[in-house]
Amino acid sequence: MRGGLLVLAVVAVCAAAALPASAADPVRVTMIADSVGSALLWDPGPFADFSAGFDVRGDAFGCRKLTVPGCPYAPGVNPPSALDVINQLGTELGPVVVIDVGYNDPADTYPDGIDTVMKALLANGVQRVLWVTLTEAEGVWKEIDTEIRAATARWPQLALADWATVPTDPSWFKDAVHLNHEGAVAFGAFLRPLLVAQVQLVVDTLPPVLRLPPSVHARATDAKGRTLRFAPVAVDGKDGVVPVTCTPGSPHRFRIGKTHVTCTARDQAGNVASGSFDVYVTRSRAP
Repeated sequence: MRGGLLVLAVVAVCAAAALPASAADPVRVTMIADSVGSALLWDPGPFADFSAGFDVRGDAFGCRKLTVPGCPYAPGVNPPSALDVINQLGTELGPVVVIDVGYNDPADTYPDGIDTVMKALLANGVQRVLWVTLTEAEGVWKEIDTEIRAATARWPQLALADWATVPTDPSWFKDAVHLNHEGAVAFGAFLRPLLVAQVQLVVDTLPPVLRLPPSVHARATDAKGRTLRFAPVAVDGKDGVVPVTCTPGSPHRFRIGKTHVTCTARDQAGNVASGSFDVYVTRSRAP
């Protein structure tokens, strides 16, 4: 928004995980915002709740625009555009990016701006984009929101964070659109589940499905037991069939009586499935 300079560049890794513990390193998320989004990125409490479990890089600038420098905050000095940030960070953006920019853009150029930004994001390896609509306080903002909603049909990688439809409380705002602490809390609570959903689309958090027999029964004529072979199967939703490791392994000479077998399977993302079954070997005499 127009007004004083607001700059933010923060990186945070918070302890409270939003994804299962099997997910390896925290997922990098970049949020590119103007001064409206800076309320969330700047306030440590709401930001910690919003970013918990992720590696979030926030970049906010007052008067920011999508693809051209923003309105000047000093003679000859203009805020970098969202496109500038994307080109600067490149592959460091991470797989998920949140865009909360548009209050300073004209409506007629915004559709082309969306397409330019999306092309740049995808070229730098971004897989999912969460785009925030604007508080509908002026006609031009409503027009921009319409363009954001329409862009989801052109870009399957783009998900909508429709902040404009959220019933807001006047106590959340310092003015018509800028959020105070309470507003930052509400905005973060609104964005959080939407962000989690986008991260889960790019991160494998589900373990393989391990298929084991309920039990194995065999007879042995040898007092030392019987050698048996078994081949458990594990299928992962992303990696397909993955190796299974069992203790004891196969083949194995099982003693007379009961032996407990434990098996594990790990997918490429580090998610682990485990299970077990019992092998019963009974002694039978040769005729």
